[in-house]
Amino acid sequence: NVGSLDHWVATCSSSGMEHIVVDGVSRGNAWAAKSFGYSTCQMSINGYAGEPSDWEFAELAIWDKALTDTQMKLVQDEMLKKVLPNRVSNVPVASHRHIVDYDRISAVSAWGIYRAGDYNNGILKEARGNGRDARSTGDGVIDKKVEKAGNGAEANLEVLDGSEKSILSWPDGSIPTGGHTVCAISRYSGNHRGRILT
Repeated sequence: NVGSLDHWVATCSSSGMEHIVVDGVSRGNAWAAKSFGYSTCQMSINGYAGEPSDWEFAELAIWDKALTDTQMKLVQDEMLKKVLPNRVSNVPVASHRHIVDYDRISAVSAWGIYRAGDYNNGILKEARGNGRDARSTGDGVIDKKVEKAGNGAEANLEVLDGSEKSILSWPDGSIPTGGHTVCAISRYSGNHRGRILT
């Protein structure tokens, strides 16, 4: 629970340290997939049926390696340029057009990079075209839109908007237990406030 419950939040979680970073600030330890002893897991939005959320999502990157705290903070700085361009950049940008090169920033090639603008007909394409696409698997509708500045964001954001019945699922093995990192920009968009990223 950091800040207002409906504000945009940039988060990174690494299995290497079982560590979480929120809006560029270390926020302590968190469970990681390796804690459960599975060989691989599957990334999802609203994948935990017991805690559904009304959600919006702007961007997400998955690594099949545990990034260091320093690497996660570099990634977060770039994510925050989409949300807070006037505070973290000398020149304001049209944030929904700001393309983050996660491979270069982290110095590690990401397993998958996903941007809301790449969603079409129930499929969220992996940004570099490697085929690791995410798919809508729930009963709820997922809308793509450009949302005007607000909810903690100082600029417009291209987003996906879903209800507690809207589920987005990544391929099996998208979260390997040998080491992984997940960084995302998301927020609660309604009264259902369970787990968005699972």
